[in-house]
Amino acid sequence: MTTTFDMLKLFLILFGCLSFGAAADYGQITTWTNDAVNEHCRKDSTEWCKNNFCSAPMVTASCPTKRGRDTAETNKFKQLCRHGEDNNRHIDGKYITDADMNACLTCGIRVCDLPNFPAVNFECYKPICVTANSHTIQTYQMDVCPSNHQKNVAKCCMWGGAWCSCVIRPTLDLSFNAYNALGDVHSGSWTIGKTCSSSSGCDDKQPPGGYTCEQQKEWGKCTESWMEGYCRKTCGKC
Repeated sequence: MTTTFDMLKLFLILFGCLSFGAAADYGQITTWTNDAVNEHCRKDSTEWCKNNFCSAPMVTASCPTKRGRDTAETNKFKQLCRHGEDNNRHIDGKYITDADMNACLTCGIRVCDLPNFPAVNFECYKPICVTANSHTIQTYQMDVCPSNHQKNVAKCCMWGGAWCSCVIRPTLDLSFNAYNALGDVHSGSWTIGKTCSSSSGCDDKQPPGGYTCEQQKEWGKCTESWMEGYCRKTCGKC
């Protein structure tokens, strides 16, 4: 028999007022390879993320926004369009042609209209469980990928395609070791705030040599080919 409480619970679920557990996001998975990592969490974050599985989910920075073409001439977006990030017409090593510049200056994507990059606060080491290619890994948030960040939008306006990561479609950016652990992946799902559940086969089988899994992780050996099948729990591979 359906009770009044059951009907109320169904109503709340249908209208988004009640949920059970964190909801998973689905979208593009990319890697920041060797780019510098935000030092919001720790000064050695770039090095730390070479030995630990780090992630940066897409967010929206809190800032006044306008369409790119309508932003102030002296603000960061149009400065990037005209001069790049090195004042020599390069962004991420790619040269800005005259056609690229025009596409950027006339772009209609909304972007932060500020003289500097926006500050984005986030929770350091927040667990993010990622699943792709039938693999699940535990990652930890060490950065963010703002959809309205001037540099992200400038690259999207000029070059489109993969350069629009974190701008026009849901994206999770991973450190290269985490991306590599998932294999040749382009999309997947992730749950922010979730610790991946342990499952059968998720163990810490120690590799030959007498060194512990904790030591192997500390030395950055988790991604070595000879570590396949060993220290899966400590290395966040299950």
